[in-house]
Amino acid sequence: MKNPEIFNYILYATSFILAITIIIIMFAKSMFKAHTQTIIQMVKIESLKNNNEALGKLKLQAYERLSILLERTSIPTLIQTYGNPNTTPAEFKILAMKAIQEEFNYNLSQQVYVSEQTWNMIKIVKEQTMIMLQQVERTVDPNGTASDYCVALINALQEKGEIPHEKGLRMIKNEIELIFG
Repeated sequence: MKNPEIFNYILYATSFILAITIIIIMFAKSMFKAHTQTIIQMVKIESLKNNNEALGKLKLQAYERLSILLERTSIPTLIQTYGNPNTTPAEFKILAMKAIQEEFNYNLSQQVYVSEQTWNMIKIVKEQTMIMLQQVERTVDPNGTASDYCVALINALQEKGEIPHEKGLRMIKNEIELIFG
């Protein structure tokens, strides 16, 4: 009779040890899974943080490029660059409009990094500047000099009260402040 009791005792002890082992394995597996999930989450967060930092740098560079675009295509800068007294108003206008279009085309890719409102403002400033160049050209003597044309441009800016590129620069500054705070 002792053999069946010993056998039952061994069977009971083995079952108990096996049950404890299964519980420990299940617990370890769930802990490993939770730990793995935590590590994966931390890696994702770190990756997002790095991506956001990189994207933030790209956005800031885009705002810088667009600020340069606005400065290079502003009426005062165009006057400084192309205001040669030996050219006609039509030649000045053609050179200035070509410069505006080239600068704009060069910076087209920046639109993906800025808000739609800011990009629309850049386009509006470009168009307003080109329209102003055309309108003022119609008011000056076609046989006059670029100097006459430049004086008329300056007068038109003063009458308008606001230089178009300054609106764009304000919008860029406001958006940068909003994003980078």
